[in-house]
Amino acid sequence: MVQIYRNQPLSNGRTWNRVRYHPLEGFVLAVSPFDFTAIGANLATAPAIMGNTVVWKPASTSVC
Repeated sequence: MVQIYRNQPLSNGRTWNRVRYHPLEGFVLAVSPFDFTAIGANLATAPAIMGNTVVWKPASTSVC
């Protein structure tokens, strides 16, 4: 996310150029695979950091 926001277009003294990133319209469904808790957390966290609504459904076999 930091790298994406760091790559703003160049501005000079008369103009101000920038890019605004908007979250998705809707939500992200993150279903983690069998026993990969770390991957499941990453699947849900990355879209949430960018401002999206996330529904995370961990696998029934994951360690709580």
